[in-house]
Amino acid sequence: MKKTLLRAAALGLTLLTLAACGKVEPIEPTEEELAVVMQAAGYDICYDELRYYTCNLKDQMAGYYGTDIWASESTAAPYLEELKSGVADMGRYNAAVLSLCAEFGISIDETAIQEDVQAEVEALVEECGSMKEYQAALAEYHMTDRLFRYMTGVTLCETELYNVLLDLGLLDNSDEGAEAFFASDDFIRTLHIYIGNDAGDSVDANRAEAEAILKELDAGADFNTLIGRHSEDFYMTTTNGYYFTRGEMDVSYETAAFALAENTYSDVVATDTGFYIIQRLPKDADYINRNFEDLKHQYLSALFYNMIEARRDEITLTETAYGQSLSLWSIE
Repeated sequence: MKKTLLRAAALGLTLLTLAACGKVEPIEPTEEELAVVMQAAGYDICYDELRYYTCNLKDQMAGYYGTDIWASESTAAPYLEELKSGVADMGRYNAAVLSLCAEFGISIDETAIQEDVQAEVEALVEECGSMKEYQAALAEYHMTDRLFRYMTGVTLCETELYNVLLDLGLLDNSDEGAEAFFASDDFIRTLHIYIGNDAGDSVDANRAEAEAILKELDAGADFNTLIGRHSEDFYMTTTNGYYFTRGEMDVSYETAAFALAENTYSDVVATDTGFYIIQRLPKDADYINRNFEDLKHQYLSALFYNMIEARRDEITLTETAYGQSLSLWSIE
């Protein structure tokens, strides 16, 4: 409900060489892949990064809205602002992580981080079985070797930043803090009935199905019974539901859920992935006590990612002349 893997150039290493030394050298990127298209908080966003964001978002959106939406500039036009916004958010997110890390003396260029990046690459090559299969795995996700290394480094920096913030007490790791948070109105519990917009589905038909379910609820049908009969979220086969705070779910879902009084349900809520009817329930103290450590980790993670997203929202993207010349709908 809620937050890495192109490169065609030949690599001068054979499998025999890999077996002999275990060292996977970086694949040299092309000039096009390294071309800077945008800058964010002093960090360059290269073409291969833009391509990765764009192609993956286009694939997702085609699943939501129809496989032909990117067929031409005219069919793409209604979806371009959403695409641009999503690409911008992804580009600013990495810049947010790295800029926060820099404030605490953490750098993606640290020897230890780069050694861990190298280990991740070598593990993936071994898992794939060969350099050819490694490159094919990257290509499946519209990714280059350079970008995989970069994004792995960002993730490692993110983890180090989380641990530093905990050590410095900038994320409240106390049980008392978690208990107070769990008792507050910023932490809620929901059930829902979900109708997903799967590839090939008619969005209008899915919306009509959700509206028909809502009429059943209004007529007195049991919410849990309708979950079992209709919901495509199989986690909802239990009655524990979701416990969460702001920043963890789809924005539309959160807005509707936090607006509900306990023991009431929403109208049909449209999201990018499908339609929800949400019921807000009282929190179960016994469930919270039994799952305290997991929920506390969830709470701390939410605080951490909200901090990153707040920094992301402060960052402005600046396009280069080359970036301005590109048309996102045509990038493949």
